[in-house]
Amino acid sequence: MEYVLKTKELTKVYGQKTVADKISLNIRKGDIYGFIGKNGAGKTTTMKMILGMIFPDGGEIELFGKPIDNMGRRRIGSLIEAPGLYKNLTAYENLHRFSLLYGGNEKNISEILEIVNLTDTGKKKAGEFSLGMRQRLGIGIALLGNPDLLVLDEPVNGLDSQYKPCYADT
Repeated sequence: MEYVLKTKELTKVYGQKTVADKISLNIRKGDIYGFIGKNGAGKTTTMKMILGMIFPDGGEIELFGKPIDNMGRRRIGSLIEAPGLYKNLTAYENLHRFSLLYGGNEKNISEILEIVNLTDTGKKKAGEFSLGMRQRLGIGIALLGNPDLLVLDEPVNGLDSQYKPCYADT
């Protein structure tokens, strides 16, 4: 069984408060995995530890069958909290700038703009985008370079209902 991500007893403590308590995950290639919990439950903190944005106080992280390192993290696309955008650039220009970092190309940018439904934004600057448009552009940036693992924190935040998943009551 090939796992893209494994954690063992991943822990983060701030002062006297344990915000992530011995989290163990085994996520296989192709899996869709979601965290559900109250605000402050440690969901974002866990994602930040996996991405190297903060360091764990305990536990282990394994990516793609190896102990975590920066080369493994280069295979991850992510969107944590609000996307960091160049507000004076268009959607295309933002993706082009980020593609230089993530190994994308012109072909990727056009495909990604279609996927996130931002092909018709033209010369409109990201600073003029609605919350949903900024969120979709952030997801587009996370898709650059065709990552092997995608980590999205509250990905439907601000999206119009046509982009949100719908669940029927049963």
